[in-house]
Order: sequence, then structure tokens, then C-alpha cells
Amino acid sequence: MTGTIGDAALGLVIQRNPKLFAGVLSDGDKSLLVDRYLRPQPRLGIAEALRKHASAALDISDGLLKDLARLSGPLGIELKLDALPLSSPMRAALASDPRVANLILGGGDDYELLVAVPPDQVAAFAGSAGRLTVCDVGVLQMGIPITVIGPNGTPLEPNRAGYDHFHAEAE
Repeated sequence: MTGTIGDAALGLVIQRNPKLFAGVLSDGDKSLLVDRYLRPQPRLGIAEALRKHASAALDISDGLLKDLARLSGPLGIELKLDALPLSSPMRAALASDPRVANLILGGGDDYELLVAVPPDQVAAFAGSAGRLTVCDVGVLQMGIPITVIGPNGTPLEPNRAGYDHFHAEAE
């Protein structure tokens, strides 16, 4: 996975209610998060690394879990919430309110890339990603579901996997 996850979803929440996370996030942190929502940065610089090493890739636009299910097909993975790439403001927000995990897992609009790379290519892929941060979030496996393990070692049950274009709630 490229970059950090959940920032845009938290940015949208903060844009709607700027008083949220008062005392937890600075105005600069809030600005960074809102900017991640309003101005996503396409990861064009990683195109050659994708062509060379990836067997599949897609952007995380509808939520990590929903897009991961699209990428993985019949395969599953065990994600550890603590191991996901999070920005400093997102980590602070999560530490102050565990419900923020729902934004990390089911929020969208980050437009980071979720990439499947053969295990023997992971180091080469990360090395060819240039200045872009790449995080190995786990191995896709047959016969297991997509599961998220929380900080205390128990499975999390997010309130949604992501945005569904055909069953969207009215806002």
C-alpha cells in the first residue's frame, strides 16, 4: 500500500465539524487532513514500479476493506490495525477515539494504491517506489477471510467496509 490511509475520511468529518478533536489535533493537523480530502495526490510516480513488480493494483477510493475485497477476490488477509500506515494526525485521533478505526477501514477518497506484489518482489517494489512510502500490510491467502485485528489482539468489526455506489445513504 502506498502512503497513509484514512486521512481523507477524517478530513471530511473535520470539514463538516471543525470543532471535532479540539485539544487533540492542531489547526495544522486539521488542515492537512482536510487537504487530503479536497486535493488527493495521484501516485503517478510509481507507474514504472507497478508495471515491473505488481500483479494487481487499484486505488483506495471507496474504503480500504471494500477495495481490498475487490483486489483480493477469493483470497483473504489478516490486517493488523496497528501495522497500517497512518499519518501522525490520524494516530492521534485514533488514540483519542477508537471509533476512528471505522474511518481508517471504511472511509474512502484517499486514492492511495493497494498493490499485490509477489512475495519475492516486495523488497524490489519498495525500493523502486522512489520517495513514495510503501507499506507491506500482509499476504493474501486462500481459505481465510479478510480480518482486521485490533490493538488488543481481537478481531474488529467495522460498521461498514466502504462506500457502495449503488446503495449510498443520502447525506
